[in-house]
Amino acid sequence: MIADYYTPEQIARRFNISSAQVARLSQIGLLRPTIKNERTFYSSQQVYKLDVAVRQVKAEHLSLEQAIDEVDKRWMAAKQDSQQA
Repeated sequence: MIADYYTPEQIARRFNISSAQVARLSQIGLLRPTIKNERTFYSSQQVYKLDVAVRQVKAEHLSLEQAIDEVDKRWMAAKQDSQQA
């Protein structure tokens, strides 16, 4: 079962990155956290986006920031296409 929200620590463990890197990705706007009861969480959509980006990093030798930006661009294009259909 897929959780609806993940903590920064869960994301760090899942992707083998540091909690500080998760925080940095949030600070620069590449991940968009949800704040509940003064705690930071990330939606399953954010985790999926990071998963796709990590795979892109490995396949295309991009930085994680570049890969996340590419994923965002593709999702925006797909969203526009679906709204026009």
